[in-house]
Amino acid sequence: MLVLAPTADLAWADELGSGRGAPAGRTVVVHGTLDEALTVAMARRYAARAGVTLHELPGCGHFDVIDPESAAAWAVVTEALRTIVGAAAA
Repeated sequence: MLVLAPTADLAWADELGSGRGAPAGRTVVVHGTLDEALTVAMARRYAARAGVTLHELPGCGHFDVIDPESAAAWAVVTEALRTIVGAAAA
């Protein structure tokens, strides 16, 4: 699973303190350090509790992770997708 934009889910998981144990399947969270809607600290807490991979994108905001024209973010997002697809195929 690649978490791109379900912000309500991540916020809710953080509020509940959930994420104890990894979700089923490979999970990668990609988060911009300049995200003002959901802080990177929240993503860090979730990733630490859930034991999932977190890629922090310096200088990226909330929507950069879903913008194919964001060179800094999109390369990380597409690589994360490749690792998930590769893991699923193995």
